[in-house]
Amino acid sequence: MTVTGGLPTTVRPQLSGAHVARGVGWNLLGQAAPIATALACIPVLTRALGTDRFGLLALSWTFVGYFSIFDLGLGQAMTRSVAHKLAVGDEESVPATVWTTLTVVLAFGLVGLTVAWLAAPTIAHALRTSHALQAEALQTVHLLALSIPVVMTSVGLRGVLGAHLRFKLVSALGIPLGMWSYIGPIAALPISHSLTLIVGVLLLGRVAGFLLYLGFSLRVVPGLRLIALRWSLVRPLLSFGGWLTLDSTIDPLVNFLDRFLLGALLSVAAVAFYAVPYQLAAQAWILATAVSGVLFPTFTRVIALDIAQARLFFRRAVKYLLFAMFPLALLMVGLARPGLHLWLGGSYASKSATVLQLVAIGVLVTSIGSVAGTFNASAGRPDVNAKLGLLKLVLHVAPLWWVVPNYGVVGLAALWMACAGVEALGMMLYATARLAIARRQTVRRAIQSLVLWAVLALAALDLPLQVKLVYLAVVISGTGLFAWNRLLSRAEKQLLWSRLGLRAA
Repeated sequence: MTVTGGLPTTVRPQLSGAHVARGVGWNLLGQAAPIATALACIPVLTRALGTDRFGLLALSWTFVGYFSIFDLGLGQAMTRSVAHKLAVGDEESVPATVWTTLTVVLAFGLVGLTVAWLAAPTIAHALRTSHALQAEALQTVHLLALSIPVVMTSVGLRGVLGAHLRFKLVSALGIPLGMWSYIGPIAALPISHSLTLIVGVLLLGRVAGFLLYLGFSLRVVPGLRLIALRWSLVRPLLSFGGWLTLDSTIDPLVNFLDRFLLGALLSVAAVAFYAVPYQLAAQAWILATAVSGVLFPTFTRVIALDIAQARLFFRRAVKYLLFAMFPLALLMVGLARPGLHLWLGGSYASKSATVLQLVAIGVLVTSIGSVAGTFNASAGRPDVNAKLGLLKLVLHVAPLWWVVPNYGVVGLAALWMACAGVEALGMMLYATARLAIARRQTVRRAIQSLVLWAVLALAALDLPLQVKLVYLAVVISGTGLFAWNRLLSRAEKQLLWSRLGLRAA
């Protein structure tokens, strides 16, 4: 491997803003394609399978979605470790890192398989399906148990490709696999409506996905053809992954407690009035997730190579994400009441509009904070994010028993937004300090952010629809002009023109 200017030539060309932007685009496509497929396929499946069978299939999708948690964060820990080794030119130790991690992940997966298999009769009985579906439910759980190690090791192999910044390849493989979750069951319907066959078809798709990820990993990293193990790597990987796992479990726990206490202290209807607008606003997280998925291995590399470049990527990520998501948040805040009235009727409009407004603002804040959280993890400090998450958990849970009975769903949404804001602020403060960003720049960005929050607050006012539409149009246009004239550099403008196939004036 030749070296120019002290940096490996195999690494330098990949660390451009254009490469990161393309990676985000591929990540977005990778998330959007399965969602679009689901929207088309779910009505067909509900009609063909009936309520009970489709309910079991939906549980199967959910069950598979949580498998990656069981690897204790080892997949992401390996991604960071491999990306760092590639950045510093230590490619020889990559195979040992990968095979050691995959071996431990496989062991955890086999433990999960055993536990799920033994617990299958209890799980199937607890589902309270009809007597005719009991056998199918048991066989479904058995098949899902078999898929645990397959899914977990596939996630690890996908991380190998991500560490090499092969985002297009990851999406090219992930899109058909994600779509198969919905197309596969439809393909099985002409043969049988049995869940055993349908979930079996899904399992075959997962096995095919594992083989594809393995094959392309061997192609990208030829050294993986020789299995090498280094057990001394397990402890640091588990330590890093453990903090990631702790951090990733806090939000699901908070969401569960919110909904449970709403149902217990108010009513089940209150759960719907909170959950529906929450889920609607949460869809905007898709963009932040796509950005974070690309930034995690990218930050790991640039931190090892050049902190100034990491600082540049950080600023650009915050800037682009803010001005991509701000219009979405503004529209949800400004049109919450008429939008919910048109979509779900007057009851939801009167009870859930303020919830949607508060959660939309919270989603915007947490999305910007996710850039800082991704940097912190890439810099080897996932514990910072986890500790801030624990602080958020305490601040959120402690007043729940007082907030929910007295202030209902609106109070809960305000509490969630405030606690999420504290977490995002903490992550941002740590990241900016670690990056040594000038205080003057931080203060300037903070003032600009306060202006944006004031604009959002004005959009939340109960004004005539015509007035709101004019206000939203003026603000979105003005924000776009401000971003173009004051926030984008000449190089960034030229990049955007080239991406649009136009020539800068």
